[in-house]
Formats: sequence, C-alpha cells, structure tokens
Amino acid sequence: MKEIPIILETTGSEIFEEYVTQSNIGDGEPSKGRHDDHPILMEDASMPIAVIGMGFRGPADATDTNRLWQMILEKREAWSPIPKDRWNNKAFYHPDHARHGTINVDGGNFIAEDLSLFDAPFFNMTSDEAASMDPQQRLLLEVTYESLENAGIPLARVTGTQTSCFVGSFCADYTDLLLRDPECVPMYQCTNAGQSRAMMANRVPYFFDLKGSSVTVDTACSGSLVALHLACQSLRTGDASMAIAAGVNLILSHEFMSTMSMMRFLSPDGRCHTFDEKASGYARGEAIACLILKPLASALRDGDTIRAVIRGTGSNHDGRTPGITLPSQAAQEALIRDVYARAGLCPTETEVVEAHGTGTQAGDPVEIGAIATSFELGHDPDRILRIGSIKTNVGHVEGASGVAGVIKAILMLENRVILPSRNFETPNPRIAFEEWNLKVPQVPEPWDTPGPHRVSVNSFGYGGSNAHVIVEDAQGYLSERGLQRWFRAPSQITRKRHLVHEYVECPDSPQQRVFMISAFDEPSCKSEIATLRDYLESNKDLIRDDFLDDLAFTLNEKRTSFMWKTAVIGSSVTDLCHSLSDSLKIRCSAQRPTLAFVFTGQGAQWVGMGKELLHTYPAFSESISRIDKYLAELGAPFYVFGGLIISSS
Repeated sequence: MKEIPIILETTGSEIFEEYVTQSNIGDGEPSKGRHDDHPILMEDASMPIAVIGMGFRGPADATDTNRLWQMILEKREAWSPIPKDRWNNKAFYHPDHARHGTINVDGGNFIAEDLSLFDAPFFNMTSDEAASMDPQQRLLLEVTYESLENAGIPLARVTGTQTSCFVGSFCADYTDLLLRDPECVPMYQCTNAGQSRAMMANRVPYFFDLKGSSVTVDTACSGSLVALHLACQSLRTGDASMAIAAGVNLILSHEFMSTMSMMRFLSPDGRCHTFDEKASGYARGEAIACLILKPLASALRDGDTIRAVIRGTGSNHDGRTPGITLPSQAAQEALIRDVYARAGLCPTETEVVEAHGTGTQAGDPVEIGAIATSFELGHDPDRILRIGSIKTNVGHVEGASGVAGVIKAILMLENRVILPSRNFETPNPRIAFEEWNLKVPQVPEPWDTPGPHRVSVNSFGYGGSNAHVIVEDAQGYLSERGLQRWFRAPSQITRKRHLVHEYVECPDSPQQRVFMISAFDEPSCKSEIATLRDYLESNKDLIRDDFLDDLAFTLNEKRTSFMWKTAVIGSSVTDLCHSLSDSLKIRCSAQRPTLAFVFTGQGAQWVGMGKELLHTYPAFSESISRIDKYLAELGAPFYVFGGLIISSS
C-alpha cells in the first residue's frame, strides 16, 4: 500500500496528490520476482537513480515541500525585512554598496521559526553539546529525519546501513558569532560544523549510524548540486546502497553580507529579478533541503515510492576566466553536453530548465547563452524551452540552492504543472528570448505534452564550480519500460501481486483498521494526534476511498515506533476523527511486547468470524494455511480456510 497521500488544493480546480510512500503490504520484506532483476534498466547509458524521499525547510511559510509547492504555484515570495533576532540592520544599512562595514539591502528570505529551539534529547544530545552546534547542523538533522520519514524508512531500517551522506554548505556565521568573545566559547566548539566543516555532514551518519562515505561539500552556490552528483556517484560505484544529498544555509551574521555588498553581489531591493532587465544582484535566502536516493533497481526491489528518476549528473570547473567570480559560458555548455552524452539522452527533448538564475547582469546572460547553445535553441521555431528559477520565490539559498531547485523540478514532474517565476516584467536585453524561443512562465501551465518529461537543473558557484542534473518523471520512465509499482495483497490461499486498483476488499461489513501513533515523548505524541485529526477534518471531502488503508499502513509500518504510543480503531474518516480525541490515553512501554491473536471458546461467535483478518493480515492468512496443511496430513475431511470463506457466504 501507499503511505499518506497529502492532498494539495491548487488555485485552480485541480487537486494534486503527493504519494509520500508506496510500499508492500505484509511482512515488510523486499518484493520478490518481478523486480529482482531489471535487464531493461541496463539499456540506459548511465545507472538511473531514484529519488525516494525529500524534505525542505525554507523561508516564511515554505516550511515543507507541500507549502513550497503552494508558494511557487501562487507566485508568492518569502521576502521580509531582516529579522531583529539576526542583527539590528538599522545600524548597518547604507544605500552605498562601497561604504565599508555596511549593507546595502534591508531584507531577504528568512526562516520564520525560532532557530534557538532544538529537540536535543531526541537526537541523544546534552544541552551543552547542542548549544555549541551550528543551527544549520541542528536543522539538517531534523530535515534528514523528515526526509527518511517521507521515504517511509523507520530508524530501525536505516541504522547500520551502507548509506552515504553528502552535504553542501556555504557559510559559518554561527562560529563567527561564538568566537567574538573567546571567554564564552562553548566546551564543544571544536565539534561545531563552523569550526570544522567536516562535522556538517559527519553529524548525520553519527546520529543515524550510517556506514557509507560522509563528505561536506563547499563549492559555494553550487555546493548541494555537487553533493547530489557525488551522492549519485557513490551509488553508481557501489560504495553505498542508499545516499543522502542535502544542502544548508542560514544567515546569522552581518559580516559576510557586508563583504558581499562591497562586491555588488546583492540586489538593492533584496529580490532576485531573474532574467529581467532590472537584474542587479541576488537576494539571500535560508533553507535546508534534502533528498534520499537509491539505485532505481533497488528502489523497485524494495517497493519504495519513486518520486523522480535522476538520469544524469555532472560537475566541472570554469578554469581561468577574466575574474574568479565571473562564470564561463563555454564551461557550462561543455558540462551540459557531457551530462546528456553520458546519460545517452538528447538535449532537444528537454522542455524545462530550472536555471541557477541568480538575477545578476554577469550570470544570467552567460548561463542562458550556455543553455541556448547546448540545447540547440532557435533551430525549430515550434520548439519552446521554458526556463525559471526558484530564487524568485525563496531567494538564493546558496549552499542549499541546487537541491532546492531539484525539489522544485520533482514537484513539477509529479504534478505535471510547469511553475511560474516572479519578478519578470521586462526581458533582459542581453538575452535573446525571441531568437532562442525562450519562455519564462508567468502562470502555472499544465504539462500535457507526450513526453519524455524532463527538467534540467543547472547551478554554478561564484568560484567557478558548475553542476548539472537531469531529472525525469518517474511515471513516464517506468511505464515506457513496462515497469509498474506493485504491492503485496493477500488473496484466497496464496499472496498474489495486484495493482493498486485491484486491492481485495471485504464488502460484507465496514473494515475496522488499527491506527498506531507514537512519538519520542508524551507532548510530541499529543501533538501528532492533534495534527492528524486536524488534517482529517480539513480534508474529509477530498479523501479517497482507499485512504484509510494507506493511512493505517503508513502509521503502523512506515513510521519509527517510539516508546510513547497510542492506538485507535476506525472504519471511516468520521469514526477516526472521533477516536482521536484530546482525552486519548497515551502510554509508555520500555519493552516491545510480543503480539498474538487468541480465539477462545468452542468456535466462531458469528458467521464468518475471522474472514476480515484473512483479507487484512498476511500473517493470519499464512497461519491458517499452515493449519490446513497439518490437518490435511492428519487426514482431516475439512479445511479451516475454506470453512471461513464458505460459512460467510
């Protein structure tokens, strides 16, 4: 079954469903047979990589991937004045960018939550150790956990695995703040990610007990996309069976921003005017973005949801340019061509490019020139390439910008909607929009072309490191190769494979389902109950018929089971909402109990008793089948399995 479908209501009449996880019913073992080997996947020039989970924590109300989607869909931005809890910008603002010690912007894109808050006990940390941790690292731990949860991977299944971790990082503002007063430096400062960048990535496998490579990547603005490239490489070489690719960026100190002002990096109004004639610098932004990756064959074998397929990745450097911060069109063009060639794909089939698009006079024309040349634009008057940049919504999130762009690309592919860009009014005259048939979408556009549906994500760092990634629609990729998403469903005597719409239902009576909710502590468990209840109540009219099956499977099988837990039963959404009351008892158990079904008495208490269990729990079905086998060996003239079915008929 699938995990909870998060229903997103758009500005139009469509309803988009994000399938968070698709997995197998039953004992949780990897699926066998159909997806054990995939010779058709060997035909690809480069090993296809599946994105099976993702997480995002961004500025303003873009606090997760769903809200990020909604923000971009509605063409909103996350801009705000510089928060006073970062620094008093009145003391540093000056419109003259060349004035030393000042900042020529008064706003940006900032995470709204209190960055000082952190659940240290959850991550098995003392308060002293947590206080010395860079908030970027704290949020990275949280978003990585959320990404694994999004992939339907409980902690017990990831611990000890050969999982690699690559994290893009750009700034170390927190360390700069701590070192201002040497007498107040925390005891664990040497383990702070700002003191030693290695710790940014290393803290993740330390907590989750991962055994693969762990690397912090700093190539400036392209850091997280280079991290994604390295993560895919670790899977292709067999160094890892699963990989985490992430990027982080928080703005905590004015010093670095002051030096950016002097270099004229920043947009005076704090906004990215990407591809527009007003482009005069970029807007800084904050975000943590994370992807969970597996080789596609492994993801199919394990029954994971495949959010998208990464067809190709690559990275290179500009070499010598007129200035170290100036990009190279030739280098970016060469990289794009190389990535497509190694993936065995044709650039002319790509319809959308998620550009780096910082909104600078130096960067935008060079990047679009490289895209136009490598994608062979202008030769076919009927072919339009749509370009955009997430930076117009959440700002340039620097160390996290590459993975943030990939998340936007995945959301477009899943929903078959090409998202609009903001702050585009008058085209930059240095970009030949008409000659190259370029379009910057201004409204959401349905993506109803036959396909293949691919998005190229481009990124370049201000030191010359470039990266490029090709992301493809999972549904189209799999259907083109005759591969399906299957799950395990119990049938009469043997468990057979069924497509989602063929799930066996029990029509005689409303099926009661068990819903378990657990959390690290009691307040968190109460919060989970309230969140689930609010979601159900606000989406009653949108929920599909099979939603409760998905929800029960998600909560019971695809979430980490903590000591604090409670459980309810229900056969309908209304029934479940009523059960999820504030008075629901929550208990803590220090030991995992052994569960068993026990039927007492001299027979069934009603006709067909136990039939629902046959259709719901494979363990029960298999147990009854074993009993019938033993009865047959003893010469019994009857079968328990058949009796249950026939008596209820």
